[in-house]
Amino acid sequence: MNGLSTISGEFRLAERESAFQSERLPESRRHARNLFILSTILNTLFLLSDWRFAGTAHFWVAVPARLAVIIWSIVSLWLTRRMTSFRAVERICFAWQVVTAIGVAFLVSSRSDIAIFVLVMLPLVFYLVVPTSYRGNVGGGLACGIVLLIGYLAPAPLSSTMPGMVLAMLILHCGMCIAIARNNRLQRQEWTAGQVAQAVQLELANSRDTLQRMFMAVPLPLLVTRYDGHLLHLNRVAIDAYGAGHDVRLDIVEPDVISRSIGVDLSLIHI
Repeated sequence: MNGLSTISGEFRLAERESAFQSERLPESRRHARNLFILSTILNTLFLLSDWRFAGTAHFWVAVPARLAVIIWSIVSLWLTRRMTSFRAVERICFAWQVVTAIGVAFLVSSRSDIAIFVLVMLPLVFYLVVPTSYRGNVGGGLACGIVLLIGYLAPAPLSSTMPGMVLAMLILHCGMCIAIARNNRLQRQEWTAGQVAQAVQLELANSRDTLQRMFMAVPLPLLVTRYDGHLLHLNRVAIDAYGAGHDVRLDIVEPDVISRSIGVDLSLIHI
């Protein structure tokens, strides 16, 4: 009935969805730029902590993977100037998601204390922060979760915690799919309401202009006064008949002047 998909919360009509995304393009570009900046800063800080692996075999896995994520975040930031359409935003964000997910998958293979946190946190970023469509958010978040889970379990694929972790990640991703669809639906309902309000305002403005032209075109003198008798408005025939020039401020014309001219007590005419 409302034109929204029950699964994704997006508009069913591609043209309407495209109009929605085009209007939000500046916001999407800004979010993508901030995402790449934060990725560069945070991964640089994490790079300093990766030196704790110095002297171990994982050091030569962690540092190159972290550097790859940092460098690609900087490249993505530079590419934001080419985000002239929503499709361009999606393509650049998708490339960033792929490199980041693969790089972090190598990092969580250390199975350190923070690896579990990253295993949950990064897919949430892909779901909630990356400014793409429902397909990009859900596909990116789900693929990221699978890649990270593989990287985390690779050193011990038959561990006793594997079934529980798989189920926990499945619950997390199902919940995020529902949350993203709900958020998409609310955003588009708000946008639709704004579009309807603008259309109504435009229609009212056009109606007001039409009534004004009709009022001015009536071939009889028409006057509008306030309750206290002060003149508010009069049409062109009234101006010509009673001597008020077009440059006169009609709201300060004395009512008794017009009353004497037309023989009618304006204090008896109210709106």
